[in-house]
Amino acid sequence: MKLCTKCGGTLMTLLFLFIFSIEGSDEFPIITNTWRQYSPAIYKNIIVYIDGRNVYYDIYGYNLSTEQEFPITAYPSVQSDPAIYENIVVWEDWRNENSDIYGYNLGLSQEFQITTDSRDQTNPALYGDYVVWQDERDGNTDVFGYCLSEKEEFQITKDPHDQWCP
Repeated sequence: MKLCTKCGGTLMTLLFLFIFSIEGSDEFPIITNTWRQYSPAIYKNIIVYIDGRNVYYDIYGYNLSTEQEFPITAYPSVQSDPAIYENIVVWEDWRNENSDIYGYNLGLSQEFQITTDSRDQTNPALYGDYVVWQDERDGNTDVFGYCLSEKEEFQITKDPHDQWCP
């Protein structure tokens, strides 16, 4: 479970990511390096997380079936808040001097940019064909969405008060 710091939650610092067996109390580490890993998200046998092994925080994945770790993005800027559904991973990315939402298709090994506005877009969530996030482009924080199959962005909320953490 990921909690948004703007909503009063906290992000848990993880030195090791652990998996717990449903059948028993067996647990085992999946990442044991000395760098920090944050904000894990899981879909079926793939775990995605923020990894601090490089100067900037990057998004990595781990396949539970193959027991293989793999980089998703290692761009020289901060990437955070990953989410995963089926073969798509989305995250918040600071490579353009503001925060945008990026995605990665695991099946195609292809990265793509979802947002391009000069204001910050943060805290992405993903389900099915839709990505949602909080967006500051209108001078306050609203919730926007994006349909992956149609490649179309849409506004979900438009209110003078802030809406956070979709």
